[in-house]
Amino acid sequence: MHINDDISVLKKKLRELAEVVNAFKSEAVQLKIVELLFERSEELLESGAEVQKPPKEKKKKIKKVGPKDLYFVGYFHYLKTYI
Repeated sequence: MHINDDISVLKKKLRELAEVVNAFKSEAVQLKIVELLFERSEELLESGAEVQKPPKEKKKKIKKVGPKDLYFVGYFHYLKTYI
């Protein structure tokens, strides 16, 4: 699952990049921006710069509600009838 997480992060970054690049109407400008990005990334890789990993997103814990929890909030304290 670790590879899937990396791929989903990469997809998200590419979507964000596509929005920025597509904001320019000129295809020549779009191409120049992409070329500059690739040149810069090649320079960083050749220089041995350490690539930073994005921080992992924390999963939210879902609290399960049971009968004891319902009792303490007063759910069972009153008679409930349905007609």
